[in-house]
Amino acid sequence: MIDLTKRDYWTRYVPFMHPESPAPFFERAFQAYSVRTPAGLVEIKSMLSSYELSILFALAKDYWRGEGAIVDLGCLYGLTTRCFAEGVKLNEDVAEDLKAKRIYAYDLFLAQDYEWWTQGGETIHAGSWFEEFLTLNRGELDYIVPCPGDLLKMNWGAKPIEILMIDAAKAWPLNHFVVSRMFPRLIPGRSVVVQQDYMHFVEYWVAITMEYFADYFQPLDFVFGASGLFLTTKAIPEEAAAFDLSTLSPAEKIRLMDQAISKAAPSGAEVLKTAKAKLLVDLGMSAQAEALISTVNVERLSAESYDDFSGIAQSCVAGLRAVIAQAPAASTALEASTVRAQTISDILFPGVILDNWQMMPWEQISLTGVLSRLRPKGAIEIGVYYGGSLSLAAPFCEKIVAIDIDPEVRDRFAPPPNAEIWIEPSSQAVPKAFAHFEALGVPVNYVLIDADHSVEGVMRDIALVLDYKPREPMLVLMHDSGNPATRQGILSVDWARNPHVRLVDLDFVPGQIIEHSVVNGRGEIWGGLALAYLHPDERTGPPVIRESARMSIACLHHCAQDLSILQG
Repeated sequence: MIDLTKRDYWTRYVPFMHPESPAPFFERAFQAYSVRTPAGLVEIKSMLSSYELSILFALAKDYWRGEGAIVDLGCLYGLTTRCFAEGVKLNEDVAEDLKAKRIYAYDLFLAQDYEWWTQGGETIHAGSWFEEFLTLNRGELDYIVPCPGDLLKMNWGAKPIEILMIDAAKAWPLNHFVVSRMFPRLIPGRSVVVQQDYMHFVEYWVAITMEYFADYFQPLDFVFGASGLFLTTKAIPEEAAAFDLSTLSPAEKIRLMDQAISKAAPSGAEVLKTAKAKLLVDLGMSAQAEALISTVNVERLSAESYDDFSGIAQSCVAGLRAVIAQAPAASTALEASTVRAQTISDILFPGVILDNWQMMPWEQISLTGVLSRLRPKGAIEIGVYYGGSLSLAAPFCEKIVAIDIDPEVRDRFAPPPNAEIWIEPSSQAVPKAFAHFEALGVPVNYVLIDADHSVEGVMRDIALVLDYKPREPMLVLMHDSGNPATRQGILSVDWARNPHVRLVDLDFVPGQIIEHSVVNGRGEIWGGLALAYLHPDERTGPPVIRESARMSIACLHHCAQDLSILQG
C-alpha cells in the first residue's frame, strides 16, 4: 500500500531523476517525449510534465487494485493512456484476467482547434491523430477501451471509477458532464481524481468545482505543470452531482475561487489568482481583473521544481492580458450590461433558489442576518418544499439535515453538498437527526420549523426539538407564526419543560395578510418568524415568552375576516 500523501510513490519513477525507471517515456524537450513501443521508440507530444505522467504511471502500477475503472478523459496523442496501461501491465496486485478493458480513453482525437500544437505525421492531413494514439498504445490495447468522439454525446453508466484523470473539462458543459456522470461513481476512501487543468487560468471552473465539493475530497498534491490530485473521502450523491455549477451566482463563484486561493501553497496561489481574474473577465469585470493581475507574483516561491508554478503564473498573466487586449470594448460593455442586469435578488440572495419559496423578502433577509451571525455548525430544517431556505442556509452552515415527508422533494432541486435530505415523518427523523449530530460530535445551533402548520403538527415538531439539550447556543425559528393555527400551536407548547429555553418571541418577524389570498373580502394570514433561544446553561426562573407584535397580529386576525372594514 502506498501513501498518497508522500511524493516518493511517484518521484521514484520520474525518468530524468531515475533513468532506470520502468515508466515508458523520456522527456527530450518541452512537451516532447520518446516513448517505448514494440515497434521501437516513438516521438510524441504531450501537454503534461514528466512529473504528471509519472504520477499516472505510479497510480496504475502501485495503487490501482481493480476495484474500479481507470478513466482517461482527454488523452490527445495517448501518452497519458500509455502511462496508465504500462502501469496496469506491471501491476502485481491485480490478476491478469481482471486487467482487460479497464482503461477508458476518451478524446475527439481531432487536430481541429489544436493546429498550433499538432505535430507532423503521415496521416495528420486527415485531421485526426487517432492513428498516432493506436500506434503508441498498440502493445497494450488489451487493457484499453478507446472512446473516440464528442464527450457530450457519450455516457458512463454505473461502473465504479477508481482513478479519474480529467483533462477534458475545457468548458462548463464538459465539466458538468464529468461531474454529473462520473463523480457519483467514485469510490469513497479509494478513488483518486487528477484534475489536470487545476493550475491554469482558462479553466477556472475546475477550482470552483473542487471547492464546491470540498466536503467529498481530500486534496493530496498540486504538481507542475498544472495538476491537482484529490482523494475521494465519501460518496457523492447523484442529486448533488446533477447540479449545474455554471448556474452558481457570480458572487458564489468568486467566493469559491477565493476559497481555493486561500488553501493553495504560495506558488500555486499566484496561478489561481489568474484563474480568478479570468472569471472576472468572463463576468464582465475587466477593471477588477486587471487590478488582480497586477498583484500576481511571478517570482519563484518554491525550492522544488515540482512545486514551482512561477513559469505557469507568468504565462497565465501574459495569456490573460492578451485575452483582455483583444476585446477591451466588449469587456467594458459587458461590465456595464452586467451591472444594469443585476437584480436586487442577485445582490441580496446570490445562489439562492427563489422560485416557489414561500417566504417574503423581509423574512428571507432576516434569515440571512441570523445565519450570518450564528454560522451554525449543525443545522436541522423541518420542511423543505422547493429548497429556498435550505439553499440560503447552506453557505452559512457546516452541515445540514433537511427533513420532509414528500419524496418529490429530491427531484425538485440539487441539494447543497453539505446538506442531507431525509424523506420521512418528522416524528422519526428529528430525533434521529439530533442523534446523528451527536454521533458526529457536532453541536446543533440552528433549527428551522416550516412543515405541518396545524396546531398539533406545530406542537409535535417543537416538542421534538425541546427534547434536545444544546451543547452551544441554539436558535429555533418557526415560520408562519402569524397564522392563527401555527400561532396557537407555538403558544400551546410547554416551553418551560426544557430548562435551556431562555426566550421565545412569536413576532421576531411579524406575519401578514397574503395579498394573493384575498378572496371575496376575506384574507389569510401567513408568514412571520417566531424565534426561540436556547442556551447550554440552565436558566433560573421561567423562560420569557413574548408576542412583541401582539396587537398588530390581533388586528390582522380581526380584519382578515372582513376586509371591507378597511374601506372608506
